Amino acid sequence: MPSWAARRADGLLPFGFNFFAHIGGNFGLAVAARHTLGWLLAQGQSVCLRDASFDDVRFRQDHSYDDRVTRWPWGLPYSVNLFHLNPPELDHFLALEWQLLPIEQRMNVSVPFWELPTLPLLWREVLGAMDLVLAPTRFVQTVVESNVPGARTLHFPIVIPKAAPARPDRARFGLPEPGLVFLSAFDVASDVHRKNPWAAIEAFQAAFAAQEPVHLVVKLNNSQMVPEAKPLVQRLREMASADRRVVLIDRHLAQPDLGSLYASCDVFVSLHRAEGLGLILMEMMALGKAVIATAWSGNMDFANLDNTCLVDYDMVPVQASIVPYQEESARHAAQWADPRLATAVTWMRRLYTEPGLRARIGRQAAHDMQIRAQTDRSGTIEDIRRLLSSPEIQASHRARARWLFHRRIGMLAYMIRRKPRECLRRMSAMIRDAATARN
Repeated sequence: MPSWAARRADGLLPFGFNFFAHIGGNFGLAVAARHTLGWLLAQGQSVCLRDASFDDVRFRQDHSYDDRVTRWPWGLPYSVNLFHLNPPELDHFLALEWQLLPIEQRMNVSVPFWELPTLPLLWREVLGAMDLVLAPTRFVQTVVESNVPGARTLHFPIVIPKAAPARPDRARFGLPEPGLVFLSAFDVASDVHRKNPWAAIEAFQAAFAAQEPVHLVVKLNNSQMVPEAKPLVQRLREMASADRRVVLIDRHLAQPDLGSLYASCDVFVSLHRAEGLGLILMEMMALGKAVIATAWSGNMDFANLDNTCLVDYDMVPVQASIVPYQEESARHAAQWADPRLATAVTWMRRLYTEPGLRARIGRQAAHDMQIRAQTDRSGTIEDIRRLLSSPEIQASHRARARWLFHRRIGMLAYMIRRKPRECLRRMSAMIRDAATARN
């Protein structure tokens, strides 16, 4: 059998992207993947889409690309596998489809999102087995390069398209028409400690007296997905119930409704301890909203002193509810940023008392996001084309293929042993899809 490179040279593997993602999800990793997919299609690239989603509701919210999803994993036609997945999801995905996915015969590219200065062992192994890592921020690129010796990386900034205009509707969300409304929003599955929503409430309460016309909305997403986070969510509920100015929204909102909520608010607050990207910050900035944000990690790719109310911080040991963060804290004494509430309080007061400042920062943010949206990333496609045929890629590919083969065998054995029902269900689904495809 000819090598994958020879087959490509014979025209059997045209240049294009076999695109793997949680394409219908309502969380940051999935939204970023849809942005990248939309950009590739707008560039006229050939794309075959494979949905790596699971069955729970979190993965089945957006149906924009349903008609493009291929139902079977074999025979993916293009020369590049682009995994818009993090290593744990990629590892799990490969374990269930290892016999059918054309991994060894393709160039393998990953777009990972991570928030700490060190990487877990699994992340290092998977990213080390990739032919190329597309880093969505300089922060992620630095982390990959410092933790994965020999990793080949390219900076691949994630940009967001211009959002459709949305109509504010404060009454619908229990908000008064007059007054200033702050918004904090996060996905519970992304680690509550990392998102640090309590700090937004504490800063808000310290900034304003009870009689001042201000409100804070705290929007939760997927609060039922993480059982171990229930005490943390309960703490938020108690803080909100003790202050009539704090409105907690704990339900799924369809995209038009979410847009209406964003339009109803004046200032976005993200006192995060770490961000791989900060997608919602970009979305709010694109809407011309003033954003208060911790001045550390991935969001510093696009946040600066002119377009964001930056909050200084102290580096502190990681204390998290999600296992990978806990392990990095224990193994490497990992640290992240703890925002200084006094700075956040000062910004909240200024944005309340100086509407001109709030408007100026919002305008600059919208302008900068518009410029960012015009970033020419076509060079990335050309870089992938060149690497695809380069001797260095060919020389390293055999070793990577061996690693992938053994890793998938080990993970498949684990799944059969520890999760036989899920494994059986997925295999049955693939057989069913194969029969459907052949008919």
